[in-house]
Amino acid sequence: MHPQIQGTGAHGKGVVRAMGGLTERQILYVEALIDGKSKAEAARVAGYAEGGISQVHQHAKVQAALALVMERYLASELTPLALSVAAKLLRDDKTAAGVRANLALGIMDRAGFSAKRFEQRAGEQKDPSQMDSAELQAAIDKLQAEIEEHLHQARALITQAHEAADQGDAGQVERLIKQVRIHTSHAIEGSKESKQ
Repeated sequence: MHPQIQGTGAHGKGVVRAMGGLTERQILYVEALIDGKSKAEAARVAGYAEGGISQVHQHAKVQAALALVMERYLASELTPLALSVAAKLLRDDKTAAGVRANLALGIMDRAGFSAKRFEQRAGEQKDPSQMDSAELQAAIDKLQAEIEEHLHQARALITQAHEAADQGDAGQVERLIKQVRIHTSHAIEGSKESKQ
């Protein structure tokens, strides 16, 4: 069974037939994979010799067809499902607060609603190539302050995590470490920006 595309069904088959450029045997091979057959089974269905399985599977047009089917399936079925699950978790008060916070941040980030994007949209930040030396220094100072604040927060959270560990609260330790990783990630991002 080809786990990446099983379940795409008739939708995937229609995409494969419509894309063109594939031989009938290649179409049959891809459709058999869509139906959940293994590469060997799909090759047999399509009439390929056992020794040619790898060659047909690696063929550029076959790979393009598989990629297109997966992309369409992700966009049309799995992404809405994932968003529905995420929304349910965000609305459920029984979901741990840290999980809800990370999920919310992840969704916002994936959707392009990061703080940096809004700062740039609002015109608060010019392109560095358009800044004079005073503006560049101010931008560097601002980034440095943000980096230092994230590092300060991370150090404080590490201290809290040590205290939670001393008390045997593994759940709290895990939540605090996740927050440390977020602050550390932001500090690293800021550091990369300041070097650009």
